[in-house]
This record gives sequence, C-alpha cells and structure tokens, in this order.
Amino acid sequence: MDTQIKTALIVAGSTTFGVLISQAISILLSFLDKRHKKHILLRQKYEEMMFHFQDSLEYYNQVGACRTLDQLERKTHCISANRAMGIALLYFQNLAPLFDIYLRNQIAYYHLILESFNPNIPATAGAQARVHNKTALKKIEQNLFQSKDNLIDAIKMNTKKYTKA
Repeated sequence: MDTQIKTALIVAGSTTFGVLISQAISILLSFLDKRHKKHILLRQKYEEMMFHFQDSLEYYNQVGACRTLDQLERKTHCISANRAMGIALLYFQNLAPLFDIYLRNQIAYYHLILESFNPNIPATAGAQARVHNKTALKKIEQNLFQSKDNLIDAIKMNTKKYTKA
C-alpha cells in the first residue's frame, strides 16, 4: 500500500477514535449529571415529606384540645399528613403504606373524638372522649402512636438512601 494511503487511514482512524472517545465521555458526564440531579430532587422531597410529617404530629393535640363543634369540624383531616402521603406516593413508594396506616389511625382518632363530643359539656373533646369512650380511645391511641413510631423508624432507616447528594 502506498504510504500516503496508510497515513490517511491512520489519521482518519485517529480522528474517528478521538470523536468516539469524546462522545462517550459526553454521554457519561450527562448520565452522571442526571443522576446527581435526581439525588438532589429526592433529598429535597424527602426533607419536605419529613417536615410535613413532623407538622402532622400536632394534629393529635389539636383535635383533642377542641372545645366547640366548629373547631372540631375544621380539623376533619390533617393537611400535613396528606401532603406527606402525596410525596411518599410520588417519590417514596416504600413509605406510602406506612403513611396510609398512619392516616387511617388519625381518621379513626378523629371519628372517635367527634362521636364522643357533646358541645353542652364544658370540657375539651379529648377529655370527653377519655370519659365516654376510654377503652376505645386507648386502643385507637395505641394504634396511632404505633403507626407514628413505625413511620419514624422507616424514615430513619431510609435517610441515608435518600439524602445523599
């Protein structure tokens, strides 16, 4: 083969190899950047979910402290717990069943408080439930507190997985 043809083939091969390497590096960097952005998003959503869950812990005391039917009716559901559940459904499906149990226990607690409430008695809704439905209230509170503890444990267990970024 002619020297010029060999030289042209070597140059063409080198150029092609250089372009392939450049493209491979670009693809790898793009993949790593997307993965990093996903980790950042998951960390932000995990933090947001945890903050909503923390806010939802006040619901128990807020419902029990109600003194009027109007106050009690404004507490039909815990907005923070529902927001945390929504985030879990979208981003952290392994936590969603635990949020579901937690929400169901909050609802059961609310319904028992509402059922026990008499606006003519000058006591908080929680105190009335403690007098009128002591056994049922104790069981519901145990379930609510257990579901809260299970959720806290799961959140702690998954923290390292979702907070790296």
